[in-house]
Amino acid sequence: MWYFATRPTHDYRQGVVINYNRPPDSPIIMNAGFAIFMHGNNKPTWGCLAFNDPDLLQFMHTAQAGDRIVMGVGYEIFW
Repeated sequence: MWYFATRPTHDYRQGVVINYNRPPDSPIIMNAGFAIFMHGNNKPTWGCLAFNDPDLLQFMHTAQAGDRIVMGVGYEIFW
């Protein structure tokens, strides 16, 4: 995440690391990636969650331990 946050294009202005494929919740699976990021930059990404800055900051201020993020195609999740 640091790499993208410090690029001249400022791809990640704010961000949250979502626990994924890493201890203590799961054993590491090599070459399976290590995290999904939520970040402030409303542009297409390689599997991360991109938000406009105000929405991301609102999430960061209101998220609580135990919150869950459900990812998928909207019409398949909310039918």
